[in-house]
Amino acid sequence: MLKWISLGSALLSVVSGLVAAYYWYLASRVEISPAWPLDIHGDREKNVMGWVAGNMIAFTKSGKLNKRAARWTALAVASSAISIFVSAVK
Repeated sequence: MLKWISLGSALLSVVSGLVAAYYWYLASRVEISPAWPLDIHGDREKNVMGWVAGNMIAFTKSGKLNKRAARWTALAVASSAISIFVSAVK
């Protein structure tokens, strides 16, 4: 029985680690673009604010993806620790 718990925990660790890596990859690929169409000959301040708003949107999206990745990493570490502990006990 302990063997199966250890094996299941190890498998969960691998899968959750790969999911975390995927979310971190997605977070690194978030692109920054202006929040609204820019007017080349228009108000410069409005164009700058478009980029500022675009940064805020991109940082928020990337932050949410990083948060998911961190949670999946925590699951990977916890399940790995359980697997190692159960292996040591038997």
